[in-house]
Amino acid sequence: MRQRILTFDLGTTGIKCSLFGEDLSLVASTVVPCTVRYPAPDQAEQDPEEFWTGAVRGAREILERTGEDPGRIAAIGLSGHMNGCLPVSADGRPLHPHILHSDCRSDAEVRDIGTTIGFRRYADLTGNRPDVHYTLPKILWLRKHRPEVYRETAAFLASKDFLAGRLTGDYRSTDLSDASLMGMLDIRNRCWSGDLVRELGLDEGKLPVLHRAHDILGGLTPAAADALGLPPGIPVTAGGGDGACATAGAGALRIGEGYCYIGGTAWIGVLSEEPVADPSARLFHYADLSGESLVACGTVQNAALAVDWVLQALMAPELDTCRREGRNPHEAMEQVAASVPPGSNGVLFLPYLMGERTPFWDDRARGAFLGLGLATSRADMVRSAYEGVAYALGHVLQVFESLSLAPAALSLIGGGALSRLWTGLLADVWNRPVRVPDHPRSATSLGAAIAAAVGIGRLGCVADAAAILPPPGQARIPDPERAAFHGSRQRIFQALYPALRDAVAALAGPGGANRS
Repeated sequence: MRQRILTFDLGTTGIKCSLFGEDLSLVASTVVPCTVRYPAPDQAEQDPEEFWTGAVRGAREILERTGEDPGRIAAIGLSGHMNGCLPVSADGRPLHPHILHSDCRSDAEVRDIGTTIGFRRYADLTGNRPDVHYTLPKILWLRKHRPEVYRETAAFLASKDFLAGRLTGDYRSTDLSDASLMGMLDIRNRCWSGDLVRELGLDEGKLPVLHRAHDILGGLTPAAADALGLPPGIPVTAGGGDGACATAGAGALRIGEGYCYIGGTAWIGVLSEEPVADPSARLFHYADLSGESLVACGTVQNAALAVDWVLQALMAPELDTCRREGRNPHEAMEQVAASVPPGSNGVLFLPYLMGERTPFWDDRARGAFLGLGLATSRADMVRSAYEGVAYALGHVLQVFESLSLAPAALSLIGGGALSRLWTGLLADVWNRPVRVPDHPRSATSLGAAIAAAVGIGRLGCVADAAAILPPPGQARIPDPERAAFHGSRQRIFQALYPALRDAVAALAGPGGANRS
């Protein structure tokens, strides 16, 4: 009897439940929405109970819709958003809302890390810079501002680790990819850095046990099985952070291969044997799904988030009309953008609406429209939003180029990969072929399924997936004339924020604060 792999992928806006066949083909998927709360400026949180209720609803929906026999589920794989912080008690009770990667409340704690450990030493040890987006400063913030939470915490978990606990009863585990972005992992030796933890006065006993993504944490408990409508005992693998799962799901399985994910945020990741030597630490690193290699990564903080903000600000009535008429609003808006020639009739958009990571690592960065005139139309500004995100990703790719790590071609995954506007624009801006897999929005779930397949012995290792995954579709080839045009625009774009940084900082001062 042919068997299936069930996966749960926890995102910031939804929990995706997917079913894969023995050949890792996608059988079906569904998404259950979840909520992000912003309790104060710079703060972003989620209720971890929604992770569980969303998983239960998603599993039951997909089984009912497909008519699949629950007895055919051979394994459960997991993925989830990284860099977060969820403190739980010994029995798995959440002690505080899950603090998201985008949360920027821990500025002071980042400075403390830099003072205590030192920037260069910290970057050499962890492969990453001290930054508010990682877990470590969030833990330090909880210790200072919520000491009762810190005292009672048995383990600080990533999002998918909490779901693993609900499935298996194991609330003390994480995988190497999520551990990499907690900010306390010795990136070369793949273990917690006891020296770093002790120097910061933290309790190493509160850190989860390290696993590889394919390690089986346990079987589905009777209580979890009853809630999900599945048989108890199904093996549950540790899973991986969304970046590691996306890397494998995009087909980047060999050293030097790379991909771009474009969704609310966007990033470019390239497989590397060792941390990339960069004195400015513009890229960051996390373990890949196998735990044996690293993904060097550069992230654009606001991608579809920035485009959606522009669309809502400028074309809300048109968006509402599309929704009422059952039309896809993004497709309609892309038609508006496509009606404008490359260059947006002289308008440039900086998409730094909630800070920026690569290459600036400045959570106070803010966006701007440049080149507005009396003849500027809404359509010009809409197209400039798409182009601005593409130039921001072009800036990331140039960091890879400066470090001799840029791949000759890139796979494109995420919701943006479904758009002909995005794929063509990125091919031209990057001046590289862009390939799109069959199911670009399911690449992260596919990575979780690959890890689960290794865990139950269906694959010998993560890299073996290359033999059965279909190759990405036909490439979008850059147009030489448009590539040259966008190259000149790219240079202008990259000079803008450094020139505006002081003005942005002044606007964010007393009386002019504009913190998201």
